[in-house]
Amino acid sequence: MQDKKKKHKKKKEGKVQCFFSGCEFISVCLVVVVLCFQRKLEFGTFVVASVGQEERVLWDRGGGCKKKSRGMGSGLLDLEKHFSFYGAYHSNKVNIWIHVLFVWPIVFTAMMLLAYTKPLAPQLPVMASLPFHEFMVLNYTFVFAAVYALFYISLDPRAGSLAAFLVLACWVGANAAAQSLPFVSGRNLILVTQGVCWTSQFIGHGVFEKRAPALLDNIVQAFLMAPFFVLLEVLQSTFHYEPYPGFSKSVESKVNESIAKFRASKKKKNLAD
Repeated sequence: MQDKKKKHKKKKEGKVQCFFSGCEFISVCLVVVVLCFQRKLEFGTFVVASVGQEERVLWDRGGGCKKKSRGMGSGLLDLEKHFSFYGAYHSNKVNIWIHVLFVWPIVFTAMMLLAYTKPLAPQLPVMASLPFHEFMVLNYTFVFAAVYALFYISLDPRAGSLAAFLVLACWVGANAAAQSLPFVSGRNLILVTQGVCWTSQFIGHGVFEKRAPALLDNIVQAFLMAPFFVLLEVLQSTFHYEPYPGFSKSVESKVNESIAKFRASKKKKNLAD
């Protein structure tokens, strides 16, 4: 009888420990979000776009000029820089729409593969009252979704929030698919989908764009940022969305400059051959 009580107590303590591990993970994620927003928005500043100027002037709340900036973020969070780089490799309309159609299925099936892993922590009590809670498994798919969602929100709070919602929807959907399909069937579906999607994108670059894909030059951007960029592409073309005033004009200028350099370099190389 005492052995059963001890086993039950140890099991209960294990569950509590897993619960707090999950809470700690979520807490760390929230801290990362706060730090990213502080770095990006510089906590208490806002952007005033000067008409006809590419540079934007950051003013503090007191009305004084603080500093000049070419964009909202810096380094990994420099949306303008990264989107310009992406745009230089995706200027052909057919290639753009090939990516719009096939990038997110790659994300979903990658998450579906991770959904076959065991949970890292028990489900949080608050999730039990949510729709589709049985598919909200805290496994490696959740880690994948959390990292992507937090990064997209850090790049741009508005469009990033929509991208984060889509990533979390993929997390739930991937777990649902993994629970309904045996591993072998799921694996075959994943391999076929990945093969079709990647082949289509390489065709888009080789036949229509006539330029090697960006993953050969920036693999981090290709896998981490591409899902957000195809969404941003749709928002821009459909609703004329801009993360901030002057963004589209500045990106277009940088894209045209990059493409011109690429074509000049290619022409020079062909003449040399």
